[in-house]
Amino acid sequence: DGGGGGGEGRGTDEDDDTHDKDEDGNRKKDALLRRQSVEEALRQSLRGVVATGSNTSNEKSEIHASTLPCPTVLPVVVGGTMMYLQWLVHGRPDAIRPTKEAIERAAKKIDEFQEDAKCNSEGANNRPGSNENNDVSITEDGASPGDVAAWNDASAHVSSLGPVFAKRVNKLPGRDWYRLRRLLEVAYTLSSKREARQPKDGTAALSEHEILQHLTENEVYTGIRSGSLPDRGYDIRSFFLCPTERMAHFHAVDERCERMLLRGLLRETATLYSSGGLPPESQVARAIGYRQALEYLTRDGPRRNDAAALRAFIDVFATATRQYAKKQMQWFRRDGKFAFIPVDMEIEKSKRVEDVSRIIANMCKLHAHDFDAELSSSPVDTSNSESDNIRGLSISAQTKLDNERQGKKMKFFQSTRVRLVDGSDDFLAVLAEADECTEKVQCLGGNF
Repeated sequence: DGGGGGGEGRGTDEDDDTHDKDEDGNRKKDALLRRQSVEEALRQSLRGVVATGSNTSNEKSEIHASTLPCPTVLPVVVGGTMMYLQWLVHGRPDAIRPTKEAIERAAKKIDEFQEDAKCNSEGANNRPGSNENNDVSITEDGASPGDVAAWNDASAHVSSLGPVFAKRVNKLPGRDWYRLRRLLEVAYTLSSKREARQPKDGTAALSEHEILQHLTENEVYTGIRSGSLPDRGYDIRSFFLCPTERMAHFHAVDERCERMLLRGLLRETATLYSSGGLPPESQVARAIGYRQALEYLTRDGPRRNDAAALRAFIDVFATATRQYAKKQMQWFRRDGKFAFIPVDMEIEKSKRVEDVSRIIANMCKLHAHDFDAELSSSPVDTSNSESDNIRGLSISAQTKLDNERQGKKMKFFQSTRVRLVDGSDDFLAVLAEADECTEKVQCLGGNF
């Protein structure tokens, strides 16, 4: 929801602050209305919902789901980011709400580390001895040496803030920049609040570093999340559709990226950017797909019919998407509230949907205690080889275990183009569109 940048004719800083406050207020009102609409939708899905409209007072009337009749409609929530689903299932985070200043400061700090990564990667490409395609070595999950170095520097910086933050950094699933930024936001918020409360009697004040170093876990995190759907009395069943073969899934991800380009991702990005609907600093512009497309369309020294540049963009886009898919698997393997449902990518789609729907339907029919038992089942006999199923594991636990085991062979994955093959009609069509979009974004007027 980032807004466009400024220009001539803008008012004073005071006017800008007032405008920002109005925007923040409107966003909070919109968020509140969305939450209320979700709650109302859940209530309406239940038979004989107690009418609350007759309450003439302004007090909020809380209804616990367990006091309502049996449902006639089953509400289903599909998709959503990992953080959103965690809020829905587990409740609000137990950390302090960050201030606007802390959010801006943390974002700026993370951007500094990531910009260093970009500069390091460009430097590696330009060093003597790099090959004609400007390829540099990458890790098994697709990260460049610059990315790895930037993450190591950034995570070391956050860890240095204090033992509480170092502990949280060590628990992050891979290079999770979002959660690293959230740690910075919490640190900056707490330090500013503590600094504001320090005595003004002339005694030596503690520095930010000293404040953060002496924070305890209980002072930073309560350990209690609240406001989840289970807290409101709803019996929720959460599922993660997990590919049975990660190699096949990664190939499907690559093919999906190709389809997105064939369906006009570059044109959509160029149109939004040119109309001011996709400011580079906005959160949307950082989303996978838009981010890589913008970097490609705004590249330095563009040349017409540059097939090598297009190939590099496709590789970066597909790699980022695979990285996100891997991160999703890691995230949900750590979440004990999600049942892993096996999805065979090799069988025909209608049969695949039928099999998955049957498993989910059966799990929804289970009593809540039986469903929890499915989630928490543990192996009875672990002496079998890795190629065999472990006796005593539920479908979910076995699927989760298989998914984790396959991670060892993913370093041998090799991306293969399906439609955007060099010289093919599809590739040439996307290349022509890419030149047109680059010209539009950079206002080149055909002079490139």
